[in-house]
Amino acid sequence: MKAESDVKPNKYEISNRASKTIITLIDNIEEVKENEEIKYKYDVYEITLHRDIEQLSDDEYEKYLKIAKAQQLQNDSEVTIFDRIDAIEQAIAEIGEVVYND
Repeated sequence: MKAESDVKPNKYEISNRASKTIITLIDNIEEVKENEEIKYKYDVYEITLHRDIEQLSDDEYEKYLKIAKAQQLQNDSEVTIFDRIDAIEQAIAEIGEVVYND
């Protein structure tokens, strides 16, 4: 999902809801100057973990970002079934962990 803000976002945000950990991941942050104002445009991904974490290392950030992108591909109706299968197989092979997105 595309988003924009007047404030530069962090790479990720972690919150807990109903004994689940929600990780909001930010990617492709772009600084744009519009009429003397600076805005930030970026992509937002969200995944749900069924375990508690408080922060992400750089490796974990990359791992969860790959999972979130694969899940988005899976949910995107314009992507062919072959693209979905390739993305999911690649993510599973690289990550080796199952994450559910509610």
